[in-house]
Amino acid sequence: MLNKSQFSKIKNFAEIQNLSGRDFEWFTKFLLEHVGHEKVKVTSYQKDGGVDSISFFADKKHYTQAKNWKKTRNGKDYLPVKEIRELGGAMLRDKVTRGVFVTTLLTYPNAKEEASLMNIMIVDRVGINTIMKEINPNYSKEPSINIFNLLNFNARFLKPALITIILIILIIAKYVSGV
Repeated sequence: MLNKSQFSKIKNFAEIQNLSGRDFEWFTKFLLEHVGHEKVKVTSYQKDGGVDSISFFADKKHYTQAKNWKKTRNGKDYLPVKEIRELGGAMLRDKVTRGVFVTTLLTYPNAKEEASLMNIMIVDRVGINTIMKEINPNYSKEPSINIFNLLNFNARFLKPALITIILIILIIAKYVSGV
């Protein structure tokens, strides 16, 4: 289970996307507390009725749904309106008038419009990155990349290639300058 200390040390968005579903629910709890929600209670992991946490903000009860998806089942990277409607249905069932949907996906206008009609605030990838930058000034929405690991090259093969590239750049610079 993700704790508050681990939450505050998250360095980049990739770390968030690598959280388990349950850890992302705890991540959402700490995110909500940071923006002023009180008495945030993470619900049971299964049979939660479509509600991952319950909180209070400005003395109003809020239901929260948390979805840590890289893409949806159909391969899209934006929040489906259907998910907003499901949270809205849980709110209607229990007579809760405010909701929050936290997702690692992007949000398009149709989902935003639907959420607005149901008093649901969406905190999507952009919102998460903004809040996390407030919490941890060293946070980056992109992970740091080790180019050698990324390219999966052995340094002894890469070194001659870099030297060759540098020589080509110098030759081109000399040709362009006319020296």
